Amino acid sequence: MGCIVDFLESNLPPIALAVLVPIIVPMMTTNLTQNWLENYIPSTLNDIPDLEKLVDAAKSFEGQLHSFGWSREYPLHEWTLHIGEIWGNKRKVEILEMTRDIIRRGVLPNSTVSASAGAIEYEDTANSMGGDWSWEEDWTVPSTSSSSTTNPRRKLRHSIGGQRMYECTAIAGPLRTLLASLLQEYTHLSNISLLQSAQTVYPSIFRHMFSLYRASGMLHASTTAESPIRLVNDCFYLAGEIGLMALGLGHMGYSEINAALKDISSTMDLCGVHWRERYLVVPFESVY
Repeated sequence: MGCIVDFLESNLPPIALAVLVPIIVPMMTTNLTQNWLENYIPSTLNDIPDLEKLVDAAKSFEGQLHSFGWSREYPLHEWTLHIGEIWGNKRKVEILEMTRDIIRRGVLPNSTVSASAGAIEYEDTANSMGGDWSWEEDWTVPSTSSSSTTNPRRKLRHSIGGQRMYECTAIAGPLRTLLASLLQEYTHLSNISLLQSAQTVYPSIFRHMFSLYRASGMLHASTTAESPIRLVNDCFYLAGEIGLMALGLGHMGYSEINAALKDISSTMDLCGVHWRERYLVVPFESVY
């Protein structure tokens, strides 16, 4: 773009520039901010120097437009001010595609996983089995079928006794690993001035990741005879691991992400209860 501007400035008479500039400058800056620049945004933290060069180039080009008197607006500067959110939203698309890829691989082969030391468990309460969960509820606490009052969250406690083992699907382990790597990525963003604001996108990323998993349950439940119990175990295992991650991030002072992870953990546990009732509990009427 800079070469084009130099060429036009050097080769066209002022009368031609007076006609062309009001047409081409808005077109160039609009396409830069809405289409072209985003294609050059790197997707990993290892490529931050390239992102810095991109931001500097955008500012330099806008400065060139101002020096020639071609523009008094600052669309590129405004774009660079929001580079963190733009990077975060682009990263979100990539992460959700990673999640879809994990889910598309299916529930096989089966896996045996062990809960981390201190993983959160949920106490059974009198009302815990009365709730009805559905993935469309968007992280609200479900209502009981017999009352208009909301079902209270199940109480948390730390895992006690020996290390707990779960027979899970092939989805649970990779999904937990992906979440752990993203949480590490999240904590590093605060050290990168350009990307600090990208942290605001991550709670939404995590919620959508596990919404995708829960939405896939009905598709995978009939894959094998053992799939329903393993899917239920997925939920309880992931609920405990995510709850433990929330605890750790809370101690580190990341209150926003701590709240999001606690919500996800609670919802995954309720999902496990719902799937257990739906797929594993034989209705009383069918016994007779």
